[in-house]
Amino acid sequence: GRSILIHDAYNDSLFNPEIDRVTGYRTRNILCVPMANLDGRTIGCLQTLNKLDGDFSPSDESFTLAFAAQAAVAIESAYLYQEKARIIRDLSHTQIRLKQKLDQLEVVRELEQAVNESANLYDFISAVIRKAVRSIGAEVGCLFIQSEGASGWDIFAARIQEGTPIVHYTEQTLESTYGKTLLKDGKALIVNRLSKEDNSLDNLSRHLGLTFENLLAVPIHQPTEHDPSYSQGIFKVFNKPSGFMYEDLSFLQIIGAQIFSLILRKQLVDAKKRSENLASIGQLSSTIIHDLK
Repeated sequence: GRSILIHDAYNDSLFNPEIDRVTGYRTRNILCVPMANLDGRTIGCLQTLNKLDGDFSPSDESFTLAFAAQAAVAIESAYLYQEKARIIRDLSHTQIRLKQKLDQLEVVRELEQAVNESANLYDFISAVIRKAVRSIGAEVGCLFIQSEGASGWDIFAARIQEGTPIVHYTEQTLESTYGKTLLKDGKALIVNRLSKEDNSLDNLSRHLGLTFENLLAVPIHQPTEHDPSYSQGIFKVFNKPSGFMYEDLSFLQIIGAQIFSLILRKQLVDAKKRSENLASIGQLSSTIIHDLK
């Protein structure tokens, strides 16, 4: 932490002439002072070479020490500012991720609620797709459903905009490069730049009237008596402006794990309502017949 003042560099053992040989520079004299922060801790040094007029003096040393102290404070302040900015940025990112998680939990709750509130299965599937896609920040969602033992696929697709109709059509075979890979491996898929030819996606694009830029897809497992890991469907979402991330995949897997149980519950709720309606009609008919007698 002390200053070093050298009047004749090449006659001083502290001087390393190697740098002069590499650069072609000729060092005559040196003034090197410590850079101390407000706590007196040395965080670096400030070195000056080859005073134009003679040798470095004690007054030069005092001035350079004062300048070095100011520079040390400025540098340390810059480090502290960067650290503060990093902490604020990390907290902001954490807050954003926390909000996303809370929003996603709310979507899961809303899907449970939609089982009872949707007028029919189409409305329910539309709600599932739109709520999941909107929470991820994508534009389009698509649900591919295959019944066990059946060769055909029911395809439901919807944009996030309310009021746009849900698209429903069938395909006898799944002519999808991405879909076949997913079903074969049983693993979720993120493709942030679609490049492969895919007949199924081309067909879906024509039905929706838009092109796809990126894709996130998860298999939907519906355990059966013969195969506990049987994949009965695929949930795909498309066109997230910033690209899909692992957090999106994790959330869509949660939704995918619930979809078939929710659809089954919806079907049971609808069947119960139909049964209750038939029972009411039967009771009303009995009352009318009794009154006529």
